[in-house]
Amino acid sequence: MSPTDLLKAVHYLAMLEHFPQTPLEKLLQKDTLDQLLEKGKQSDKIQRWLHTLDLCLRLDKHQLPSSLTSIPELHIRAPAHEVTVNQEILRAVRSIVGNDAVQDSVLEQSIYFIDCVITLPHQAEETCGSAEDSGSPECTQRIAVVCASPASFCFGTTHPRANLAIRLHHLEKLGYKPALVPVLELNSKTEEEKIKMLQKLIFPAQESTGTQEIPTVQKQSEIHCS
Repeated sequence: MSPTDLLKAVHYLAMLEHFPQTPLEKLLQKDTLDQLLEKGKQSDKIQRWLHTLDLCLRLDKHQLPSSLTSIPELHIRAPAHEVTVNQEILRAVRSIVGNDAVQDSVLEQSIYFIDCVITLPHQAEETCGSAEDSGSPECTQRIAVVCASPASFCFGTTHPRANLAIRLHHLEKLGYKPALVPVLELNSKTEEEKIKMLQKLIFPAQESTGTQEIPTVQKQSEIHCS
């Protein structure tokens, strides 16, 4: 098996959270990696495969064989996809949580595009005991709003497939709470219906408990000013 075919196979197995010992050992040998890194200079696909495999090895943290306890630092920078944020959804999200809570067009790990990230304080008092703690990472939650086309889902469903599924999986590993937005379902809705649907997708806990309280940075700033 050529180094490229070996990388392709191990890459797809890693996406399924499976790390076979023998192929992985062969792939991570210096000679094999050197060949792939050289080919990667002319191939975006090889760079993306190496980058995704590197993320799987670092983020999934599965128990690997003792012979693989020392995994080389690949540090591959995959070429970024040319993706633009969905402006209509961005406006709706900002109307829900406020401008200050939203950062748009976030590129995580140089490969995973996020339409917008919402940063809000945790509501649990046991997590944040004092006002001084409120700005710490442990006391905030990051919601990754990810827009997806019908091709990103299993046929006839809104179940993520392939690259979308691994992107959501890795975003969770990186500390995000993904909120998946099926763009096609929003196209035929009015502005008010879009906002209500986004509220359900972004804040499912509020929906399940029946509460309509949506935290916003604007509300919090008004409280501090009063």
